[in-house]
Amino acid sequence: TTLSHNNHHLEPTTPRFLPDPAGSQRGVMLQRERAPRADEIGIDQSDGIRLIDAGSNFESVHCPTCRRKIELEWWHDCMDRDSDGESFRLATHAAPCCHALHSLDQFVYDWPQAFGRFALVAMNPNIGRVDDKLKADVEAALGTKVVVVYRHI
Repeated sequence: TTLSHNNHHLEPTTPRFLPDPAGSQRGVMLQRERAPRADEIGIDQSDGIRLIDAGSNFESVHCPTCRRKIELEWWHDCMDRDSDGESFRLATHAAPCCHALHSLDQFVYDWPQAFGRFALVAMNPNIGRVDDKLKADVEAALGTKVVVVYRHI
């Protein structure tokens, strides 16, 4: 898969997680140091859980238990049932393949996507992939593991 993105989001792997303000600001500073040519770097925070999707990079959804590909129509139906229009509940759903119970944030997305209330965002960062050091430094600043969502819009 070829890297194609307009921005990247560093999103906590725990959907309800919100870092303290000092950690958030440290994360922004780290991104500014590593992506000095970015159009914009900032924080995206919400009261409810929302999906940070990969945009046109989105390719597929797989079951985390049996690894089978999930039909997008089924996934979209789950998304509709799980959302109140503003945020997601992240209730459990029986996967159509093996009937294992998973919330939407537990499915395996190709390209990665994430559900959450907080993200560090770099618009047009001009750095290619986020390297392991930046990811580890942001995780230390925020106090949690993060997933990198490369969003192509």
